[in-house]
Parts: sequence; C-alpha cells; structure tokens
Amino acid sequence: EPCVPGKEETTESHFQEETLVMTTHNLFFGGTETTSTTLRYGLLILLKYPEVAVQAELDAVVGRTRTPRLEDREHLPYTNAVLHEIQRFISVLPLGLPRALTKDTHLRGYFLPKVPRHGDSFHIALGVGKIGPPSHCYTCGPQPRKTALG
Repeated sequence: EPCVPGKEETTESHFQEETLVMTTHNLFFGGTETTSTTLRYGLLILLKYPEVAVQAELDAVVGRTRTPRLEDREHLPYTNAVLHEIQRFISVLPLGLPRALTKDTHLRGYFLPKVPRHGDSFHIALGVGKIGPPSHCYTCGPQPRKTALG
C-alpha cells in the first residue's frame, strides 16, 4: 500500500553500486592527495630549515624502538607546533570552501569582524605572511626561529 495516496511506492533506490564506487574513490584519493602533499612539502621545508630539530624531541619522548602514538602527542609540543606550522605555511587546500562572517559578531568575549568577500582563498583569509607566530607555537623547548618556518 503506497505511503502517499495516488502514488505508488518504488523499490528502486538512488543508491547504486556505481555511486558507492565513485564516492569511495573520491574519499580515498582526496585523503591520499592531502596527506601526500603535506608529507612532500613538510620534507622539503625541513630540508630547507635543518635547524628544526623535531627528531631530538621524538628521540627524547618516544625513543627509537617504537613509532609515535596518539597518546604521545601531549608530550610532543615542539613536534606538534612544527606540524601545525607546516600546514599553515603550505595551505594544502588554498581554495578551500570559503568561510566568512556576514556581520561583526561578539562570541564568548571575543570580537570577530566581518570579513570582506574578496578573501575567499584560505591563504588570503589567513593573511599568511602578515601574522606573527601562531598561538600553537609553544615557548617551551627549543625554538626553530621566531616562527618555525619564518
């Protein structure tokens, strides 16, 4: 018996095997591309700035007998800051989805100004090159420069 009077139910679903294959393909290659780009540029940046001593912190905290684990992250502030700096520096998705406030806003005691629409690029919106060291660059441990990649 149909749910809507006068309209017969259809057993054909929009979900097709081809849709599953294409969605899986998009997710797999989208994730692979951003990860490989981050690794590629991360290695290039670390080659350019050999004074960035991530290995020293990894050896001190993790050692050389095992690989780092997620629970090690809180004990690796320098490594974490360098990884954040690499991602900030290279902007893996420079034309990512635009996000902007349409009006000035106050949120939890902070003033957030309206952002003009001409700054859709993630890189432009961040103003990379105009901002100082990000808040995630901790002052504990060895510092690679004023900013990790400055």
